[in-house]
Amino acid sequence: MITNFHVIENVRDGKIVVSNGTLSSPKPVRIVNRSASSDIGSDDFALLELAEPATGIVPVALTPHSERLTPVVAAGYPSFIISSDQNFVASFRGGDMSRLRNISLAVTTGSITAEQQGANGIRLLAHSATISRATAADRWPISAAASSA
Repeated sequence: MITNFHVIENVRDGKIVVSNGTLSSPKPVRIVNRSASSDIGSDDFALLELAEPATGIVPVALTPHSERLTPVVAAGYPSFIISSDQNFVASFRGGDMSRLRNISLAVTTGSITAEQQGANGIRLLAHSATISRATAADRWPISAAASSA
């Protein structure tokens, strides 16, 4: 799984779990690799791996081809949305991790607005799908939850 580093950078106890509609329950993951920073303009990524194999998981297909105005989707759990989600509150404040499956995923659409060549040959895609940099860990630094939506 890949997520943004800012999603997990404030994890204090090293415990990260993921959940989605396919997994039977929240599953622990380990960090395989991550960017050095989550500062705006930096790579801001974290590569996660399930601690134990899970069934029913289908990898997201990525394409090596893109062009301006190609539709894109941004999905996540910005804190301004999940902070009022009772399932999130029950999971992180009350410890009822079974309710993680019911947290609402925020999804927006947009399009690629520009393509640029970044450092070390990395292709950068600017897009118009709205993304919030706020994270669950900003409010509840117990652990972080990422999703493999």
